[in-house]
Amino acid sequence: MEDYAEESKSAMDEAIAHYQEALSTIEKAGSILSKRKIIEMLLSRDGVENLKNNGAELNTSQCALLIDLDERLKELAGIIAKKFPLASYRLSVNPPESSWWWFLESFVPREVHKHDRFDWVWYGLTLGCMVVATTFGSSTAQAFSSEGFDILGTFSTVGQAVGMLLLAGGVLTENGKETVENALKSVGIPPHFHAEAIFGASALMAASTYVVYANLPTIGEYYYKQGQISSTQGDVVSALDLYKRALNFNPNDSKIYVALGKVSEDMGQLKEAISYYEKGRSFNDPAALNGLGRVLVFQSLEDVGWTAKIDEKVERRADFFLVAAEKLVKEEQKLLRRDIAINHGILYLSDFDLKKSSVEDANNALDNAYNSFEQAAELEKTLPKETKEQNKGQCYLQITEKIRQEVNYQKGQFLNSDIPKKAEACYGELYRAGLNPYDDTKIYYSLYTSRVSLEAYKKPENQKYRR
Repeated sequence: MEDYAEESKSAMDEAIAHYQEALSTIEKAGSILSKRKIIEMLLSRDGVENLKNNGAELNTSQCALLIDLDERLKELAGIIAKKFPLASYRLSVNPPESSWWWFLESFVPREVHKHDRFDWVWYGLTLGCMVVATTFGSSTAQAFSSEGFDILGTFSTVGQAVGMLLLAGGVLTENGKETVENALKSVGIPPHFHAEAIFGASALMAASTYVVYANLPTIGEYYYKQGQISSTQGDVVSALDLYKRALNFNPNDSKIYVALGKVSEDMGQLKEAISYYEKGRSFNDPAALNGLGRVLVFQSLEDVGWTAKIDEKVERRADFFLVAAEKLVKEEQKLLRRDIAINHGILYLSDFDLKKSSVEDANNALDNAYNSFEQAAELEKTLPKETKEQNKGQCYLQITEKIRQEVNYQKGQFLNSDIPKKAEACYGELYRAGLNPYDDTKIYYSLYTSRVSLEAYKKPENQKYRR
């Protein structure tokens, strides 16, 4: 047993001595090193390790000497790794990873380029740009996602998200950093400029997300115009969706609330229309005030059956909004002025019961309605012929004349049948051109609700109509 220990000890001493001699030779050679000497030294270190793996134990002096020799070898790592292709040697020897002396490159401190000294600054700025990009990007994504992503929203949001994920990975994770660095190398950017390049990309990303965010109102205007096209074509469902998208991008644009109110009105959703007009009213938009007054009248008419007098509280509210709209509308807004005048006329036309109101009350309301419709008819003369619902004011004017002659009918007289015929013809033209459902209903009931019998329109020959 003692002889075996002595033999093992002697073998370890010889192995360490051989390693020490090979290492000293390299140290003395300085810069004049040979491949053979390097390999001999590495193999001598293998010899020490093989004895350890075979059960040989190191005593204190052997352990201290080996540690000292290994430290000296590590100090030579830079020279050896620089001049000799250790990776190529490993392919032939195939050493385990625990044989660290074959992997001396890992002990070589990375040479810091002068441009790399401030990489921490560039990475800090990159993180700042990413925060900016995330802030603006999330606002943009929220605007696009509120009504569901369309092609434009998907392209914009996904593009920004992918860019931010790549940059975040390149700064915050090792795998991501390696991927980004490989990409930068592939386009010829030197390693010492990688931090600057990543910052440049992040700054560009932040700038692009800000540009998109700053142009959200412009995107909203695009959706608004698309909504107008759909509305003109009669596709109110698509128009409603497009106007809602426009609102997400530009919530402070009163004309979008007005457009949503009109489309909701066309769809028969008066409560929703009132809600949109109320929001538009907060911007002192005369179109929103006009729409609000109009819808309140029609909502009350629905409640009373279209021929009875509307609720007095509703009447006062509607009149307040329409008067406010008249005060705010500009002289050059002729179409809106016409619409306000028509809606005021409808309010007056709804201020009495078509069947039961007294002659005096009906005439007072009809006088006011006639004046409003007459004003609307005059404004229509200045509007283009292709204006939507052109001649609606003139049509209401003729209907007012028809109602007036019936209100003032006296037994034994005969009414002018040309007046209702002209009103019916005007109504037919409006209907065929595309009349909104609420004006359609109001005109229908006003035209075909009569206080007199049909006999009042049948006159004997040679008898004049009542004027």
